[in-house]
Amino acid sequence: MVNDYLETTAPDILCIGDVNGGLMLAHVASHEAFVAVDNCLGARRARDLRFTPSCTYSSPEVASVGLTEEQAAESGYQPITGTYRFAALAKP
Repeated sequence: MVNDYLETTAPDILCIGDVNGGLMLAHVASHEAFVAVDNCLGARRARDLRFTPSCTYSSPEVASVGLTEEQAAESGYQPITGTYRFAALAKP
């Protein structure tokens, strides 16, 4: 596990990707690599995963990006939700 700056409990050791206990997605690891390099070079940059796209491999596929309805409400937003019947999609 790491903190938002990708620091481990070992001094001067940062960790990115699948092994740090976070989201196991290639684009997250790439973002974390940029953050880790900046931090190794003296910056104090936190990873920001608020806008991370994600998907569920199902049929039909499901994707998401941004805050969940609960997270939005907790952040002071007034989320508006909607539904759509999968049967109405033009996909088999």
